[in-house]
Amino acid sequence: MTIVTPARAAVILVAGAVLAAGCGRGCGRRSPAAHSDKVPLPPRTLAVGAAPKVQILNQGGSVRVTAGPAGTVRVSGTGVGRGPFREEAAALARGIPVHLTTAADGTVAIEARPNRGKALGASADLEIQVPADARLSIQTRAMGVVEVRGITGGVQVECLEGDVTLRDVAGAVTVTTRKAGAVEAAGAITALTVQAAGAARITTTAGRLTEESSVRVRRGDAVVIVPAAFSGTVDLAATGGAVKDDFELPRAPSGAVVDGRLGGGGPRLSIQAKRGDAELRRR
Repeated sequence: MTIVTPARAAVILVAGAVLAAGCGRGCGRRSPAAHSDKVPLPPRTLAVGAAPKVQILNQGGSVRVTAGPAGTVRVSGTGVGRGPFREEAAALARGIPVHLTTAADGTVAIEARPNRGKALGASADLEIQVPADARLSIQTRAMGVVEVRGITGGVQVECLEGDVTLRDVAGAVTVTTRKAGAVEAAGAITALTVQAAGAARITTTAGRLTEESSVRVRRGDAVVIVPAAFSGTVDLAATGGAVKDDFELPRAPSGAVVDGRLGGGGPRLSIQAKRGDAELRRR
């Protein structure tokens, strides 16, 4: 047992007082962020032609896109700043640059560039409306979800870390989640290229794909749901999981489905899962 003498106790008290005196506002600046603040991003609009190509890049934060009026792209959202003091957090949130430009070929580019620090930093949660027939491309370079609803001109998404949800979409769909993130997509999807770090669940109302398609999952289940009258050629394989299908397709000795024919056949659909099940379901 340690015995604390009166003299030793006095030394400890003096040392504590010195540390406390030196750890004022300046010491707080070196500590992790203690405050966050949210401010609305100024809304901006741009006139566009029919079936515009729209490219979105968010350097930090989420992206939500919905179908809006024809001929108009509208960008708004919320800036989020964080820092050890409230005024610094608010200044970072207000200072996020968002660029909205049109190239000579009519391509619309939207880019948010928040200052992404650790103790001091910001993120931008973008809310974007585009015409329903837009050809949409989205890329995120930090943690943040991507949500799209009602876009029929095709969707491409590259998400560094976050879930991707596509609702009521049509045409070709290409989705990649790199570090982490599940993928869910539903609509009249006619072509698929999905590479997901997490689980994937894809529902298409199309009776046939227009080109070879694939759904590959690194960790989790890969599930594709198709109409009962779907036509195509199907491959199903799972590592660390089971192969399941509602159509009772013939199996290889490994349990995989190779060249499974549905209806009159058609472009190949490959479904592969690691550390999960590969499933083909009937709607």
